[in-house]
Amino acid sequence: AKCFLVEEEIEHILDWLGTSDLFDINTVVLYDQYIGVEEFYKGSNFGASMQTLMRAIKEKRMVCIRYKSQYDRQSNYICAPVYIEYSKRDNRIRVRAVSKSKVAKTFNLERILDVVILDEVYDKKATEDILEKHLRENECELVIFFNETRNIPDRILTEFSCFKKKCVKWGNERDRMTLFYDKEDKR
Repeated sequence: AKCFLVEEEIEHILDWLGTSDLFDINTVVLYDQYIGVEEFYKGSNFGASMQTLMRAIKEKRMVCIRYKSQYDRQSNYICAPVYIEYSKRDNRIRVRAVSKSKVAKTFNLERILDVVILDEVYDKKATEDILEKHLRENECELVIFFNETRNIPDRILTEFSCFKKKCVKWGNERDRMTLFYDKEDKR
């Protein structure tokens, strides 16, 4: 709700719901998710950053992103935000952007400290083309051979369900899967 509504709207909905016996989301336990972003999602900066980025994308305006790297170094980036995506694999919301020097960059939303919309507008088609070219050039593939014992095909295909892949029968008891992924996601 913080992504799309202001605090007053959220409070109004909560008041409207009252003490209804609704499904408690806290009863669900996710085991295969990375830990550490819950505090960020509950923080006040999350909704503000998301709304500011969505507004900049809608208005096709450049932004200045103050970003904290995984090594705790802070940097400022002036860029054109192209789109926001959720990575189910990483349980992260990411911003795909293109800098003024036409370099594609990916920002994890929880590492963004501040976003300021600038007056400068950008060409949406040109930035999308730069990003698509970057993704094509950084696409890697991995070939995996596996047999059909212990339900391995279902387990492998489920584990890598968020990636583009091609799987074919390879002989009587083997399968061959080609997995395509972004070089940035190699880890």
